[in-house]
Amino acid sequence: MNEKQKGPEDYNASGEGLGQINCDHSVFKQVAGHAAMKVEGIATIGGRSTLGDLILFREKDSGVEVVTSQEDKDLSLSEVILSLNVTIFFGHNIYEVCTELQRRVKDEIESITSYSVKRVNVHVQGLKMREEPGGAKEGAAGKDTE
Repeated sequence: MNEKQKGPEDYNASGEGLGQINCDHSVFKQVAGHAAMKVEGIATIGGRSTLGDLILFREKDSGVEVVTSQEDKDLSLSEVILSLNVTIFFGHNIYEVCTELQRRVKDEIESITSYSVKRVNVHVQGLKMREEPGGAKEGAAGKDTE
C-alpha cells in the first residue's frame, strides 16, 4: 500500500468529524532536541548537553524556537519552522554539522508529527572543546589546554 501519510491539515479538513489534532510547541522542541543530540559534532543545544536535559526543552529558553500557523499566518496548518541555537565541538566542519542537523531535525519532526518542516534555521553560538577523560580539554595538536 502506497498511501500518503496524513498530516495535521488532513485531520483538520477530513470528514471524520472527530476534531482537530494539534501538537504543543514542547513536542516539536523535544523531537528537535532528541534529533540534534544524535548529530556528531553538536556539543550543546541552548546550553544543554545531555539527553537527560531534554525534559527542559519545554522551557522558553530551551535553544529551540518553534513557529506554527498560530504565530505566522503565511504557514499552513501543517507547516512548522524551527530555529536552533547550538554550540559545536571544535574541530568539526560547521557547515557539515549544521546541514546534518537540519536534515535530521526535519526528518524526525515530519516522521513523528506528520507536520511539514518549512525551514530549520541553525544559529551557531560558539565552539566548545571536547572534554577528555580526567577533566582535561582537548586542544590543538592533542595538547591539553585550560
